[in-house]
Amino acid sequence: SKYVTLTNQKGDVFHGNGALFPDWCMFGLDGKLTDLPWAQDGVIDDYLFSWDAFRSFYFLSLTQTMQPGVGITALLNDKSYDFLKSKLLSDKKLLGGYAIDGRNLAIRGVQYEYPSTCGVYAAYFTAVGDGDARAKMMDRLQSMYDRLGYWGSDSKDYYKQNWAWLGLEFSENKGRTIATLLTVHDQVAMNP
Repeated sequence: SKYVTLTNQKGDVFHGNGALFPDWCMFGLDGKLTDLPWAQDGVIDDYLFSWDAFRSFYFLSLTQTMQPGVGITALLNDKSYDFLKSKLLSDKKLLGGYAIDGRNLAIRGVQYEYPSTCGVYAAYFTAVGDGDARAKMMDRLQSMYDRLGYWGSDSKDYYKQNWAWLGLEFSENKGRTIATLLTVHDQVAMNP
């Protein structure tokens, strides 16, 4: 993302900081990245690292568990790690999103902390072996847990509940439960 430059509909320009990547974009034949609208209102805001981009860290972490030795560790321990660790230390939390240049923006709710992101970042810090950052994210996730058995204020928010659970499972078991389930599923699919 260091060389990525994206523009929102208002004409604001965002130069990637080399640590964050946009939620959705298209790599054109001309070699340029283009924003893609994802929202129902068609607003282009994919100069954001948020709801869709953060999941990449979970999948990289899970790949490291399922396929050790394929070079994922270097991807996990890059500038993204430095940025997220720095934000966690300075802000005591990680937000729902940032502009690809690292700025906090007051749009689409990304300026808040969510169980989903806490779960994924707990998994991520587990995968990179940062026990201190993992513990901080687990504390943040625990602070959002309702005694009735869900995270956050909406028990029916499928997205937040599942990403919180997936992150918790990874943080506790290094993703082995999910990896086992995926392996069993693959074996069943190949041997019906």
